[in-house]
Amino acid sequence: MNENAGYCLTVSDHQHLVAQAEIVFDFVWRFDFTAPGFAVLDIGPGMDSHTLRSLMVDLKRRLSEIGVRRGGKPFTYLSMARFDQQETTKFHLDGAPDQSMLMLGYEPSKVVSRLFLADYAPPSTWGSRQSILD
Repeated sequence: MNENAGYCLTVSDHQHLVAQAEIVFDFVWRFDFTAPGFAVLDIGPGMDSHTLRSLMVDLKRRLSEIGVRRGGKPFTYLSMARFDQQETTKFHLDGAPDQSMLMLGYEPSKVVSRLFLADYAPPSTWGSRQSILD
């Protein structure tokens, strides 16, 4: 991971992550194409799956509060699942609504992995400066 990239945050603990939610929100829930549209949070090694899930739930709750405070609707879960991804998948859309956020949590494993991110924005949104919270 490129630690110097503006979208990477190292998070020391649960409270620190929730405190960083404003920054995460600004990276991910964008109004135009000046923000990256994603964030990579490095929580370090050794976090068990229950703690990771709890952290993700708390982050979602905090991101929802920020969105509502900024004039949007509360975030809701479309799905929550746990699976063992052993194969690389091609880029694809998951069928989520246009105004949505995908949150993934990766547990440490011995499987060699790399993270690739792609931004999908329909051509009709190119150059648009309209708020996606409207």
